[in-house]
Amino acid sequence: MAHEEDVRAIAKRAVKIALFCVGLVVLFSIVNIYVLLVQVDSTAGISHRVIEVEKKIENMEKLKDK
Repeated sequence: MAHEEDVRAIAKRAVKIALFCVGLVVLFSIVNIYVLLVQVDSTAGISHRVIEVEKKIENMEKLKDK
């Protein structure tokens, strides 16, 4: 009887450790997805600014040529 109780206690502890690890992996995955989304948003913002600067440069060149 004592042996079975020890085995069950060890099994319960193993399940708790496994669930903790799964939770930790899910948390890290959420943080990773958040960081990737922020990087994509930043890249899109930079691209938009580059396009605006290129248009301003073209307008300045047109004015200079006249």
